[in-house]
Amino acid sequence: MEEFTKWVRDKEDSFAHLLVSDVKLQAFYVITRQHNMSLVKMVCSVYKMLEENYIFIAPINQFLRNKQYKEACQVAAFLKLHDHFSIEDFLIPLVIQDKMNVAEEFLHGSFVHQKQLVLFLDNLLAQRNIGNEVEMLISKYDIPDAKKSKMLYKPLGKLVARLMKIYNLPRDLAPNLNRKRNEGALQFLVYKRYVQHTLGRDSFREMVYEATTANPNLQREVVIQVNLAGDVQEAVFWAREFGIPRAECPTRIQELLDSGPSFPTEEEENWDDNPGINFHTLSLSDSQIVLVDTPVKFREFLFEVSSAEIVGIDSEWKPQFGTMKNGLALVQVATHNRVYILDIILTGSHQDCSWEEAGAKLFGNEKIIKLGFGVSSDLNMMLQCLPNLERTVQNKNGYLDLTSLWKRLTKEFNFKFPYTAQEGGESLTYLVELCLGKCLDKSDQFSNWERRPLRESQIRYAALDAYCLIEVFDVLKENAERQEIPFRDICLELMAKTNNEVKKTHKSRRSRRVDGPPLEVVCPFEGPISVSELKMLCDKGLEGLGQQLRKVGIDTLTLNAVDSPERCIQIAKQDSRIVVVRGRSTYAKISQYVPRGFCYPVATETVHEQLREILQHFNIRVRQEDIFSRCKLCNGASFVKVSQSTMKILKSCVKVTITSPPLDNDDHNDYTGFSSESDGYSDDGLSPPIKSNSQVQKFVENVDINLCRTRKGVPIQVNVLPPECINSISEFNICEVCGRIYWDGSHFERFINGKMKDIICE
Repeated sequence: MEEFTKWVRDKEDSFAHLLVSDVKLQAFYVITRQHNMSLVKMVCSVYKMLEENYIFIAPINQFLRNKQYKEACQVAAFLKLHDHFSIEDFLIPLVIQDKMNVAEEFLHGSFVHQKQLVLFLDNLLAQRNIGNEVEMLISKYDIPDAKKSKMLYKPLGKLVARLMKIYNLPRDLAPNLNRKRNEGALQFLVYKRYVQHTLGRDSFREMVYEATTANPNLQREVVIQVNLAGDVQEAVFWAREFGIPRAECPTRIQELLDSGPSFPTEEEENWDDNPGINFHTLSLSDSQIVLVDTPVKFREFLFEVSSAEIVGIDSEWKPQFGTMKNGLALVQVATHNRVYILDIILTGSHQDCSWEEAGAKLFGNEKIIKLGFGVSSDLNMMLQCLPNLERTVQNKNGYLDLTSLWKRLTKEFNFKFPYTAQEGGESLTYLVELCLGKCLDKSDQFSNWERRPLRESQIRYAALDAYCLIEVFDVLKENAERQEIPFRDICLELMAKTNNEVKKTHKSRRSRRVDGPPLEVVCPFEGPISVSELKMLCDKGLEGLGQQLRKVGIDTLTLNAVDSPERCIQIAKQDSRIVVVRGRSTYAKISQYVPRGFCYPVATETVHEQLREILQHFNIRVRQEDIFSRCKLCNGASFVKVSQSTMKILKSCVKVTITSPPLDNDDHNDYTGFSSESDGYSDDGLSPPIKSNSQVQKFVENVDINLCRTRKGVPIQVNVLPPECINSISEFNICEVCGRIYWDGSHFERFINGKMKDIICE
């Protein structure tokens, strides 16, 4: 069959008339008796069975009558017959037979079946006796080879959570699982707070809110559990906070509620105290902790940290209950004299924050030693939540895991620490105590890192978690050299090992994206089209591709990290946009709700390859005048030309409050090379005139030189303009939508004469 497939490839038109329905059915009956899905898929493809997939519904139903659930599911999935089968036909039997890998082949192509199966399994979790319910299902559907041990609460709960995660389903589809997990979370919080004494009051309250939102039963349970722990004042706080009826509170709490507001005693006030424990504290002042939450601060951070020789890296994310997915909240980067706290909530998807540049200058820069504790988990979370970072760290070196260094020193060299400490396992706080004499205070570790603004204690905790890595490394190095241990050689060997692990992680992440044969996606246009004839919408994680599409003049929006698939579909339908996604599961979910051909899954990795792939698939004609005709950051297509003299006036009128670092060559190119024939501005959507107590509007060349704003009232971003450009560039282009400044330069020439030369039509 493989040889026949090769032979017939160039002769398909000659034999097309022979592929009648009877021939296809005969071939189907022959191959399905072989029990070889690779062969089945090969023959289905070469015999064009997808074109008449409805004729195979009857044979698949025969599989079901014969209890051949696996075969029925695989063939129905490959022939895209999802609409003709329900979850009862073979998905539920396959779950009971513990063959979820087969069921997922079918689920990947149907958002409807994903939701229905999760709802069914979640309802099963609500039953008092799951075993009896499963027995009834086995009897009802006469399911052979049932794996009853897999149909208990714990494995079923894990299955539901896994399906919710891989298909990115809304968490309200699994209310029963969420409720059960939140109950467990509440017990865990009480244990950490009142038994282990490792959870501060503020963190405890934040996480209790998270676990009990919109659940009156759990809110009552908070009052009961906290009262049983002996913290009656905290129990009263929660009773009042949640508005628990007096009659439903414990007797002691009722009495305190009746007595009105009260103040805690000194003993009750000090639940956070750990008697006799002297914690290690951050030696840096508040001014040496920099919260990076704006594009300007992000650029300053990159400029300053790129010259460091060694940094400590840590990250924080909010603990999640129920079926919510973990999301990165902070990345901390420490040098010897400063700690930068990168606010991922505010900068992670911001178009002005180049994470590719951050990867090149820091995270993928092998000249900078990057310390971590369990660094693989931090890296995995960063790569998962910051896709633009992934390409620049995949093959780089320079990561040193202090966990591995600790093990190597103690096991092979009998390393002697400067301090002794009570055994604490392989934890960072234990290592800090061995090296620095005091342990870490982890009372803010388990807190809501997504809440803004961050508490002062959270900021100092996060800063110390990264800074202590440098302190520990310095102590290990000093003592190893004193003990004549080859410290440098050990570090180099361990960094090379970590690099291999990063490569494997990247390879596995790429392999998960290609989870089957290439998708056959039709082009919705019959002939070549111009860039002005279509609009696009890039899914989250494809911000770099979105900027490339704008560079060639295509109207392109990009989704934010918080946008749901439903929001994506809404925008696509509203503006008739083509949705560009990454991954088969996302494609399967979106494509069924937009017109045929209006969802496209990119298969290539780099942004330039992706741009070429899009232009070729949709047969888009790009002319030279299309290049840089849109703002790559905001998608605006309205620009105003400004002379050198006017730009000097604008620059002199702005008071620069934060000094931006000089832009290097790569940064310079990001702002150069803009070509626009739009001399005027659009009157659509003009803001009302902006007035000030001390200044009035004064327009020169269609910009307000007094307020340094465009005609649309947007501040002109003169702060990021390198001083040398003002004297060397005669004309500038200002985006009227976002105020970004562009000018003609070498970047334009490199774009039209370099890698993208062949995509431009004469």
